[in-house]
Amino acid sequence: MDNSSVQVIYWEISGAVALVTAGIAIYNFGQSIKQRKAELRWKQASIAKDIVHEMHNKSHCACAISMLDWFSSKYVHTVKNNIEIINKMMVIAALQKAKDENVSDVEFYILESFDWFFYYIDRIEQYIREGLIQFEHVKHIFRPYYNKIKESKDIYNNFMRDRYYDLAPEFWKRYEKAE
Repeated sequence: MDNSSVQVIYWEISGAVALVTAGIAIYNFGQSIKQRKAELRWKQASIAKDIVHEMHNKSHCACAISMLDWFSSKYVHTVKNNIEIINKMMVIAALQKAKDENVSDVEFYILESFDWFFYYIDRIEQYIREGLIQFEHVKHIFRPYYNKIKESKDIYNNFMRDRYYDLAPEFWKRYEKAE
């Protein structure tokens, strides 16, 4: 065997080794991407869980959530040391009050509660747009509230608009698109 034949064999072996090495590198790169995507989904889900947890622990926001949960009956809460029974009609009436209109203690409590609720909904939509969370992470949690809110959609939209929660109505539109 002459030197040129040895050199050709050497090139063929080197080429095969290079191909196997490249294949391994491509496979590892693909696995790395899969792992990073899984980590990103985990981080996004964790952020979504944290904001939902925060909403339920922020007293006024949690009260708005409870009011929406109890629309089928009544919500009982203490406002300025008085036990108040709050029903759907009271909530709807309070939400229709002008921003500068005088309100009762109960109406103020309702407005403050929903102000906090829509603040968080506004933030959630912002986080979705920024890619910090995915709608799928919160979709099923907020669907019951969407169903209640859409019953008086114009009233809620006016409330959100009057308080400059521009992204909150966009969050609720995601459910409309899904229907």
